[in-house]
Amino acid sequence: MSSTSIDKKIYSNLIDGLKIQNIYLNDLKLTNVNREIKGNSLSVKLDCKLDKIRNIKEKDGILEVFPNFSIQAFSDEDVLQVAFNIDIQFYIRYNIKNLADFEKIYIDTFINQNIPLNIWPYLREIISSLSTRIGFPALVIDPFTIKR
Repeated sequence: MSSTSIDKKIYSNLIDGLKIQNIYLNDLKLTNVNREIKGNSLSVKLDCKLDKIRNIKEKDGILEVFPNFSIQAFSDEDVLQVAFNIDIQFYIRYNIKNLADFEKIYIDTFINQNIPLNIWPYLREIISSLSTRIGFPALVIDPFTIKR
């Protein structure tokens, strides 16, 4: 969805009227840990899914989203060797002033652009910490950027 199809003033009003109430780790699954991989660094492939799991309570001004992230870490020495997979689901709850006044396009734009940005620091910390706890070098994830 293109940001040119929305009114920037209306979208700004949505952003100005929101507050993050909670961010929780909802589910985490670690699979395919390959302890045979040697080396001092890993590469990563990360996928984010935001499109299906959401709960909007317009009357109460509540937006709840359960973003899913799939992470696959590879050996830097052999990118065909998977070091481990992580599937993570977060729970994030927003209170949005006058939520019922905003059309679906504004909520969808917010979900697709802002939720990854809000979750990213938590995701980076979990991935880095978990990779060291299972015996691999700290896996450092680049800062989040929005593709334009």
